[in-house]
Amino acid sequence: MNRRRIAASLAFAMAATAVSPMITEASSNFDLRKKVIGVSGIMNTGNLNLSVTRGEFASMLVNASSYRSTAGKTSNTSVFADVQRNQEYAAQIRIAAEQGWMNGYLGGNFKPDESITLQEAVKGVLGLLGYVNSDFTGDQSGSRLSKYHFLELDENLNKEALEILNKEDCINLFYNLLKTDTKAGTMFGKSLDCELTSDGEIDPFSMVDNSIKGPKVAKSKSRLNSILPFKLSDANIYL
Repeated sequence: MNRRRIAASLAFAMAATAVSPMITEASSNFDLRKKVIGVSGIMNTGNLNLSVTRGEFASMLVNASSYRSTAGKTSNTSVFADVQRNQEYAAQIRIAAEQGWMNGYLGGNFKPDESITLQEAVKGVLGLLGYVNSDFTGDQSGSRLSKYHFLELDENLNKEALEILNKEDCINLFYNLLKTDTKAGTMFGKSLDCELTSDGEIDPFSMVDNSIKGPKVAKSKSRLNSILPFKLSDANIYL
């Protein structure tokens, strides 16, 4: 009886030893992904379990694109009936719609506060890669999802077409996007100064702007807010 208990204990210990490095590696890999996306400025990487709205996702698409430097806080026009020109993400929603990355709904609405689904997100990231409607035949949504899987944009992202995405899902999706070649054949992340390490992952240090001179001394929070080109509450700080 004792031998059986000892054997069972040894088997459990061996199994635990085998699984632990895998868990640690997965955690380390996500920490890297989170850091890269935080440094890139594509999105705020806090509150990972929160679902992402269509308005927020439009902002992420623009932040990952060449339009990131030209998008203002407000839009010149109201493209959708439910998105006023001075509303949050209005400018990003206008750009995402004009570029064909996202669609509105019948009746002229965008539904910016509704959660983004994988199917909608896939259309957006494929649009960033340079793919257009004519690249997909038959069932457009199904063809796009097939392309999404073929390009391995689904790495570490286990969601079905109509499931909604949370912030952790979006970190994985945009990290995969950065490593993926565009339709023209160049790595998408090159536009954000991404470089791959020897193990095929993105090096976050290659994305840091080394031309910045400093330090700048801020003796108060208000002074710091005046220096930073973004809200302090939205900052991700890494040492």
